Amino acid sequence: MPFKEKILIALNLIILLLGSIYFLQSLNFEFVLYVAVLVLLAAFVYRLHRKFNLSFTVLLGLSIWAWLHIAGGSLPFEGSVLYNWQVLDLIGEPYVIFKYDQFVHFFGFAVTALLFSECLKPSLSQSARLTLAVVSFFAAMGAGALNEIVEFVATVLVPETNVGGYYNTALDLVFNAAGALVAGLYIFFKKN
Repeated sequence: MPFKEKILIALNLIILLLGSIYFLQSLNFEFVLYVAVLVLLAAFVYRLHRKFNLSFTVLLGLSIWAWLHIAGGSLPFEGSVLYNWQVLDLIGEPYVIFKYDQFVHFFGFAVTALLFSECLKPSLSQSARLTLAVVSFFAAMGAGALNEIVEFVATVLVPETNVGGYYNTALDLVFNAAGALVAGLYIFFKKN
């Protein structure tokens, strides 16, 4: 295993451990659940990496996504947490665009589409770039829907969460799609 991957694993373990300790101490069971999901996803990505030799770019992107998620639920910001920060005031209530949460969804599902493309590419011909881009886009969208199910489960299992209502879920899906679309376009136009 290359040294930079070892460093990335160590950083992920440290951040997940610190996040777990923080969320347990603050009795934030919503994020305790999310950390457990991140651990399962990390194990899944490890298996994918062993099979498909994922690029360091995708591994780093997935790690940054996890770090952004941990930071979003733990770092205090303007009387709340970073996830509630409205980065730009593009559209106000009831939609509230553009929030840190929406950026994390955009970024995360762009990286997810890249992950799927690296897993699918070996089974497709070199000329199947459109197929690779479209299937990676829809696979990332499916993963985004699964993410929203995990958020819904959190609202069922944990009495108080920071998960928003219907508008939040819909906007999460929109930003998942936007990130996956940008990645899909990158996959299609990338020369190699």
